[in-house]
Amino acid sequence: MRNKWKSVIAYLIYTIHLGALIYFGIKDSFRILEKTYQNIYLGIILIGAVIYFSAYFKLGVKKSSGFGVDYSGLINSGVYKYVRHPQHLGWVTILVGISLYLNSLISLILTFFLWLLFKMLIQPNEEKQLIEKYGNEYIRYKRKTRSGI
Repeated sequence: MRNKWKSVIAYLIYTIHLGALIYFGIKDSFRILEKTYQNIYLGIILIGAVIYFSAYFKLGVKKSSGFGVDYSGLINSGVYKYVRHPQHLGWVTILVGISLYLNSLISLILTFFLWLLFKMLIQPNEEKQLIEKYGNEYIRYKRKTRSGI
């Protein structure tokens, strides 16, 4: 039950952050890049979406909302073979692409703060839970697989 509330809070943070990022990105008068590269920025968004949804569906839709620890076994295939936290990586990549597309320094700063939240609070909590659940199997996986965020 505790993980369910954590996932609800995480999705609430994602939603609020995305809304704020877009709102401030549209309102931001300080432009950082030329608009000529907008197709590249859309490509960054697409790459992030592919990473995010590959991880999401690899875990399974229901399992994905519980930080991955409700799964019956450690997932280390698919996108998880290359990155330990692909959903976070995908989400941050999407937000970087949106920030660049909106040409907004404020949006990039908001994305940086979300990345810090993932890196400093969410990732250590997830990894602690995964070590408790899978022990040495996760520790070996952690040693050979990049964090992603």
